Amino acid sequence: MAGPGAYVFGDEERREVEDVLRGGHLSRYGSGDDPGFTQKVHTLEREFAAHCGVAHEESALLTIQGCVSCGAKSQVDSR
Repeated sequence: MAGPGAYVFGDEERREVEDVLRGGHLSRYGSGDDPGFTQKVHTLEREFAAHCGVAHEESALLTIQGCVSCGAKSQVDSR
């Protein structure tokens, strides 16, 4: 059974995720000198924070965490 959002995850989203995976930087941290560091994760966090109307990326990440209904034993590092 497919989970929430499975039907809106298309080719564009798949390409974006693959681009992050190929770059090897799965977090917001990296060096501007590294061509693999595309800043996509940080850009997503910043844009989602603006969309939510909050000043900080961490607030937006906590919103995402609440939206996906993480259980009591789930661990989400929002640093």
